[in-house]
Amino acid sequence: CKNYLAEDYDIPNIKLELEMTTSIFAKDKTTGQYYELEDQRLHGSENRIWASISQMPENLQKAFIAIEDERFYEHSGVDWRRTIGATLEFVQGNDSYGGSTITQQLIKNVTEYDDTTIQRKVQEIFRAISLTKKRSKDEVLEMYLNTINLSRGNRGVQSAANYYFGKEVSDLTLVECAALAAIPKSPTKYDPVRNPENNKERRALVLNKMHELKWITEKERDEAITADLVLNITTELGTSSTYSYYTDAIIEQLITDLSEKYGYTREISSSMVFGGGLQVYSCVDPDIQNAMERIFEDPNTISQGKGSSIDPQAAMVVIDPHTGDVVGLVGGLGEKKLNRELNRATFSTRQIGSSIKPISVYAPAIDLGVINCATPLVDEPFKFDTSMGRDWPKNSSNKYEGNISLNYAVSKSKNTIAVKVCDMITPEYSYDFLTNKLGVSTLVDRDKNLASLALGGLTYGMTVMDVTAAYGIFPSGGIYSKPRLYEKVLDSEGNEILVNDPQRSAVISESTSQIMTKLLQNVVTSGTGASVTLKNKVNTAGKTGTTSDNKDKYFAGFTPYYVAACWFGADIPIYLGSRFPGNPALNIWDKVMNEIHKDIVSEGNLKKFDFSSTVTASFCPVSGDKPGPFCTAEDGIFSKGTQPTKLCTGHGSGIDWDSFLPPLDFSSPDFSDSQTSEEDNSPINDTNENNLLSVLNNNVLVENNYEAY
Repeated sequence: CKNYLAEDYDIPNIKLELEMTTSIFAKDKTTGQYYELEDQRLHGSENRIWASISQMPENLQKAFIAIEDERFYEHSGVDWRRTIGATLEFVQGNDSYGGSTITQQLIKNVTEYDDTTIQRKVQEIFRAISLTKKRSKDEVLEMYLNTINLSRGNRGVQSAANYYFGKEVSDLTLVECAALAAIPKSPTKYDPVRNPENNKERRALVLNKMHELKWITEKERDEAITADLVLNITTELGTSSTYSYYTDAIIEQLITDLSEKYGYTREISSSMVFGGGLQVYSCVDPDIQNAMERIFEDPNTISQGKGSSIDPQAAMVVIDPHTGDVVGLVGGLGEKKLNRELNRATFSTRQIGSSIKPISVYAPAIDLGVINCATPLVDEPFKFDTSMGRDWPKNSSNKYEGNISLNYAVSKSKNTIAVKVCDMITPEYSYDFLTNKLGVSTLVDRDKNLASLALGGLTYGMTVMDVTAAYGIFPSGGIYSKPRLYEKVLDSEGNEILVNDPQRSAVISESTSQIMTKLLQNVVTSGTGASVTLKNKVNTAGKTGTTSDNKDKYFAGFTPYYVAACWFGADIPIYLGSRFPGNPALNIWDKVMNEIHKDIVSEGNLKKFDFSSTVTASFCPVSGDKPGPFCTAEDGIFSKGTQPTKLCTGHGSGIDWDSFLPPLDFSSPDFSDSQTSEEDNSPINDTNENNLLSVLNNNVLVENNYEAY
């Protein structure tokens, strides 16, 4: 028991005064000062409303004390008489005997640490003793009466008074006080709506105990026992304002963080968030958030074909890649009408198609030195699938082109090359890179296969938030920043209760990030993302994605200022076909990013992508060596010191080596916009081929819009 005796236990940060409004602040980009987002105030929601002890009728307090802990004001947190009795019952095999005081019950309510073991009971006892030394009896009782479960989602006596009787807690009658005190022993059994007779029987027990303790007169007891309990169910509680998707995300993050740091239940954490008078210093950029909301609410944002009955949805996240600050997010198309509805930006996991290739295959392979821009590559099937009698994988163009460069493979989203490179680094390494370095938490062991990691056929998919953060390693020089929604949180007295400092780690070299940036810049100038218009104003790079069954569309990209990812599809995955022209995710991304870069562009003196850790050098695309006099040279980008130095000797005059290579001008620093590209919207897809049933790598089944490979 030494550790328990030494434990200095308290329940900090549980609000002990009248219910207060939680405020969310944003930073002014010009002054650096914080200001409150008044339309995003959190208050009086979720049937959890705090009441001070002074608001609670004396009969209410005594009703709970009489039935739960009659010596509450006399003991030091533990009623040893009841504890000894409970211990004897426990030894005899009965663990239902109630020996806990109100103080001990409060600890269980707050921590949800309620397993019936001797170790738990001993720890609870010493915590109760410690808490009693730090908090007055009134403070303990106030916390208890505001956190007790009173059935039907009601936590605390104020919300229960509102719900059951349509009145304030201060106006409760004696019979109503007894009715509430009857509930906690078994909230369902003594629910006054579902089981009124059970509640009546137990509230009589409460009233008799109060009379026994001389807290009410005999007349008061008898009148209350015979009185009818009149219910006035009131469900319309809380605020009428609608929070943004960003605020919804902050609410969920705060509940999680408070629970993890202080061991609170989600109910307690939620009560603190909605009624604790917290001051939340968010990372949102209101200008960016407002621009995103306008575009996502505009019905003209999505062009839908005639006769389509599909209800489209989309989600997008924008992050500052240099800090990890989430500056804006939207979790659905159309006007947001409900608080805490499905947030597709942070909660939904969807397939990302070929958008996975840069983060799962090419970045780790280049960083390991397995490939570079001069590595000879052959666009041909990885294998012949005997179960289907055809080659695998296929490309969106439905053709193989022989010798190609890495530049061309990435820009045209060649499935064959992605699979081959993933095989070089192994699916195990790719999986580890995504999960342990890029913070992706939605992968499972069955995703350790080529189809999942090279082509995007994941079991559960990824969240838009995770994809956005992962792409942030390219404009940030190889640094992964864990996305954060807020910087810090203060309680109602100005004390810091949560500090959310940036969490950053180097996951690839600076030169690798710059090489990937150049490759992805080529995607939007002459590849599958060529319809992006932002590139005409500011340096832009990115990657498209489409699932094999054409149920999900994706685009993830970045500028020197922001990184963003956008998903488009339907909540219940459905074949999109030709009802939505092009890649709607790319189109939404382009509209949003053009809008949020408008002021940046107008100011001039734009930042450009940094390539200072790399060199541009010519190479022979067939041999990968320094081009000889008869080679068709191509320019590529390399880490300094890794560019080809050996002269190619495999070419002689009279051989048309050009016929082996598709044309690609990679020499321009900003790339030419004059080239056109194959759009990434084929029903055959730029990722996995539809309807394949064979299995790669230990016959792993890949679910969610993908057949087995």
